[in-house]
Amino acid sequence: MRGAQFFHELSHAIGATLCCNRVTGIEISMDEGGLCTYQGRRAGALSTKCCVLPAGYIGSAIWGCGIVVATG
Repeated sequence: MRGAQFFHELSHAIGATLCCNRVTGIEISMDEGGLCTYQGRRAGALSTKCCVLPAGYIGSAIWGCGIVVATG
């Protein structure tokens, strides 16, 4: 299950990077949790949060679709 967590947090990191922030770390814990940290000039802006927060779920769906298509 940690693979799915990694793709979820990776998607947050991609969203933060697309908003011109620098990803400082990705952590995956054993209890089904994770954390993606980033910093930048606009890291606390509402527009950045509106991009980074849903990126985890949207990205997980896209990664999952890609893996299913690749197995076919």
